[in-house]
Amino acid sequence: MSAHYWLFGGSIVALGTPAQAAAWLPRVEALTMRGCFALTELGHGSNARGLLGRYARVDAAGAYTRDAPSPDALFGVMMGALSGRRVGIAAVAVRQARVALAIAVRYGLLRRAFAGAPGAAETLLLYYPMHRRRLLPRLAITVVHQVVLNALKAGWSRSLGAKDCPVSSCGYRPQAVMTWHGLETMQVAREACGGQEFKRENRIGVSRAAQDISATFEGDITVLFQQVAKACLAAYARGAKAGGRFDGALAHLNHPPAPPPPVASVAFAVHALRRAEAGLPPRLVQSIASSAAAPGVTPFDAFTAHQVAADAVARVHTQLLLLDAFTAATGAGGTAPASLGPLLGALDTLHALAVVEASGGVLLRGGALSPADAAAAHDVVDELCAALRPRAAELAGVMAVPDFLLAPIALDVVAHNSRARP
Repeated sequence: MSAHYWLFGGSIVALGTPAQAAAWLPRVEALTMRGCFALTELGHGSNARGLLGRYARVDAAGAYTRDAPSPDALFGVMMGALSGRRVGIAAVAVRQARVALAIAVRYGLLRRAFAGAPGAAETLLLYYPMHRRRLLPRLAITVVHQVVLNALKAGWSRSLGAKDCPVSSCGYRPQAVMTWHGLETMQVAREACGGQEFKRENRIGVSRAAQDISATFEGDITVLFQQVAKACLAAYARGAKAGGRFDGALAHLNHPPAPPPPVASVAFAVHALRRAEAGLPPRLVQSIASSAAAPGVTPFDAFTAHQVAADAVARVHTQLLLLDAFTAATGAGGTAPASLGPLLGALDTLHALAVVEASGGVLLRGGALSPADAAAAHDVVDELCAALRPRAAELAGVMAVPDFLLAPIALDVVAHNSRARP
């Protein structure tokens, strides 16, 4: 159904002419015309510029015309038709992360292990600093991803079929981050449940195995970041040609960086990532230009030679977009209830500093983060996890997973496994 309605039907909606849509969509809906995903590019890449006639066509005389101004623009429009599918992949990843975390956090509030003294009560798993350190930052990231995903889905629906819908904003940027986070979170949650997660009835292991395909649903999702990097470089080049006047997500480059805010804040993470974004694109542009100046080197070769640096540009840019999108959705004028403001604020800070930790290598190498600030951010994450631990049950509830979708270990594992139960 996913391939039939999302890929096949969705492509006709986004890329077909009105005549094609009128002729085929009723048959698609009635399942009298069935679509599939045919992976036929044996030994070479796919040709996404070909796939329907809304933006490019061949007439009866064999003359080819296109509405897009260039082949690259046509490629972006054509790939944009797959954005709904990419949003769907990200949505599944986030949803599965929510289920896994709800199970693991609840289990951590039920399962005890070891005691501090003979005869003393054993300690709940979530009271151990390392246990909560593994789960609570991931829970915070998952909340942020879900809020951003809701906004992304609404935006994609509004832009469906728009000629100027940029591929990077319609699924490329978040899909890789959200998919990787979902898979990694499910694995960590499974390990946090110990041997109980070996049982199929406890869900996470089985779901993790089924979800693994999401990393390669439409090829290696690392490649998506190369598209994001190209979009970033194009935006940077436009700003540089305009005399250093940048717009959109790069507008912060128009101003010199302010002094670093307090470490225990979202603003600190934004500051560090923006400093990185101020330095990474110009260095990448210079490196690509230097490579392209060599005899016989094509633009493709020059960019490809610096894929690793391009990946860093894309990751920093994507994380900044996630932070901005979450703030827009939960701040003044956002859609989140005011009563959740303090909790969402704590989760946002935990998410932001967890991102700084995960991006530490790039930030340190580029001088966007000092070793002292990196250590301080690490300590604040520990403090936030400890502060949120008493609210762990509430946080598990924030995942909004109904009991019938949970696992026995998230409820009463002792009663469930008792031989005396009916």
